[in-house]
Amino acid sequence: MKRRHKAPKPAGTIIVIEAGNKIVNPRKVACNPGSPIAFVVFNLDTVAHTVWIDPETTVLKRRPKSRVNPFVKGAKKVRVGAGDFGVMRQRIRPVHAFAGDKLPLGVYKYTISSGDASGRRARTLDPDVDVTQPPAF
Repeated sequence: MKRRHKAPKPAGTIIVIEAGNKIVNPRKVACNPGSPIAFVVFNLDTVAHTVWIDPETTVLKRRPKSRVNPFVKGAKKVRVGAGDFGVMRQRIRPVHAFAGDKLPLGVYKYTISSGDASGRRARTLDPDVDVTQPPAF
C-alpha cells in the first residue's frame, strides 16, 4: 500500500525592523514541502520601509555557494508604514520537487532586505527555513 502524507502544515515567522533600518534575525521557519508560509513584518522604525525576500538568493545551508530555491513564488515584498505591520505570503515547493538531488530536504538560508525612502538598505545574514519530510499517516 502506498503511504499517504498529511496536508502540509502552515508555517511562519516574524520579521522586525528596528530604528535605523536594522533587521532583527527571525527564528527558523520549520515547514514541509507544500507548506504555506507567512512572513509577518513589524516596522518599529519611525519611517516606512519596503521589505522583500528574493528566493533566487536562497542557498542550501550545507552548500552555501550553490543557489537552490525551495520556494514556489518569485520575489515577495511589502511596504510597511512606521509603527505598522504587513504580511508576505509564500509557499514551499510540493513534495515531488524534493524527490531528486537538485532540491534536497534540509535547511535553506534566504535573504531579507529592507529599504527606506532615503535609500538606506540593510540585510540579515542568514535566516533559515528548515524543509522536512511531512509525517505519513
